[in-house]
Amino acid sequence: MRLDQISGQLRVASVVQAKPEELVVEHDSDDLSAVDRMRTVLSLDVLGVDEFQRSCDGHPTLAWVHETGAGRFLRGVDAWEDASKAVCFTNLKWAQAVRCLNALSEAGPKHQGLHCWPTPDEFVERGERWLRAHGRIGYRARFLHALAEQFRDGVHRREQVARSDFRAMPGIGPATAAYLAGMWGDWTVLSFDSSIRACLRERDGLVAPTREDAEVRYGYFGDFQGLACLLDASGWRRGFS
Repeated sequence: MRLDQISGQLRVASVVQAKPEELVVEHDSDDLSAVDRMRTVLSLDVLGVDEFQRSCDGHPTLAWVHETGAGRFLRGVDAWEDASKAVCFTNLKWAQAVRCLNALSEAGPKHQGLHCWPTPDEFVERGERWLRAHGRIGYRARFLHALAEQFRDGVHRREQVARSDFRAMPGIGPATAAYLAGMWGDWTVLSFDSSIRACLRERDGLVAPTREDAEVRYGYFGDFQGLACLLDASGWRRGFS
């Protein structure tokens, strides 16, 4: 269930699984964009994931992807939501990131116990000092405020964004830009970070893993090598491989 501001109105939509292969979007009858919004949030508009899952069948460390249907992620309704959240949770543990995001969401309107993720204008209005103190995101507040100003001023697009677009945003480094681009359907580049290095070093025995090592390992998956790499590291941390 999520709350969004659509054309100045607060809209609540939720998804229930009516049958094993059927999802139903529950929403107000006059909320005509609800189904498209939830399709975006559930990454159902990312093409090729089913084929990628089948390519994992029988793989020594990624067979669980095909077995569980993994490969789609929850994301925001637009590039602003995903990029601003990514700035906030970079280099944070998950529990701390959740606390920070919940606190920052209080800058947005509230309805039925839910908060909308704030708009760029709402963050700019609160100011960098509030972002730092209330969200407790430290140095990231400067980047988040700058990002909000740029989205407010139309510097960045909210839709049809590419990895280069994310890379040009304040507070977004190469690994995060690759991850965000993947969330929007472009998994051609690896999001190579410390978690990938740890997986290749501790599980696969590589002394000093490099991006090239990862590209050799996951190049088999072609345009989805970035997704394969991300899921492999995630599965290793969770004991799947």
